[in-house]
Amino acid sequence: MYEQIGQTIQKIRTEKGYSQEYLLDGKITQSAFSKFELNKTDIRFKTLVHVLSKLEVSFEELTYIHNDFNFLKRDKIINDFFDLAYNNKQEIQEILLRANDYLEKYDDALINDIKELCEALLILNLTNDYTKASLPAIKVWKRLSKRNQLYITDLYLLNSILFLFPLETMIEIKKFALKSIERYKNFQCIQRLRINMGINISLMFIKNGLHNDAICEIEKMINLSKEQKAYIHLAICYIRKGICLNNLGKPDEMWILKGQKILLILEENQLLQMIEDEIKLYK
Repeated sequence: MYEQIGQTIQKIRTEKGYSQEYLLDGKITQSAFSKFELNKTDIRFKTLVHVLSKLEVSFEELTYIHNDFNFLKRDKIINDFFDLAYNNKQEIQEILLRANDYLEKYDDALINDIKELCEALLILNLTNDYTKASLPAIKVWKRLSKRNQLYITDLYLLNSILFLFPLETMIEIKKFALKSIERYKNFQCIQRLRINMGINISLMFIKNGLHNDAICEIEKMINLSKEQKAYIHLAICYIRKGICLNNLGKPDEMWILKGQKILLILEENQLLQMIEDEIKLYK
């Protein structure tokens, strides 16, 4: 899979105190596996899957360990983009710089999508022109919309740009995305992604004055956030619930205050400032 991966597996195995015999279960001869650990030969994929299972190591962790406990450049770009909590200009510029550098050496569809979306987010950050910012995002959506099934990276990409689309397109994307999320319902971290998507959708409803729709989405995300112990997300949901109730003529400062208090306790000062700007704008 990677150059000298056998040696990395040998290192993990010996440090965990496992014998070759324990790992193999007759899936491959000990002689052949020894050659693999010495980087003299490869093993079949299903054998590698079995070995990693016995080592209690995922492919992602194996890659991380093999790269001297660091993400590969490509993985680092992807993870940093998907971990963006909000439209932070400095972080987006830095990711864009690394994406452009990577694309000078490699042809990579996902990194190119990330480059396009970073450019879209920067346009929005600098000009607040949603129409102009949506142009790179539309190119990504057109490509993904042709698929019968969205995969994890597709879902993360779409979630990062939902708010750039008109409401009708956003609802179309939501329906498509939720079908794919249902198929991944037992997959690691999928519920956190669902919460992020729901929070973004709620803001779109608020922007369009659809406060009942927003509350319906927010209530689902409040329950999910509690289940996942996602307290930052829960705080945002509380604040947006308060905004919606206020717009529906049912003022309830309790929800906004609860959300603000959570963010204060978590010392999420920059996010709190952004949310307070949102309260002024939409309340």
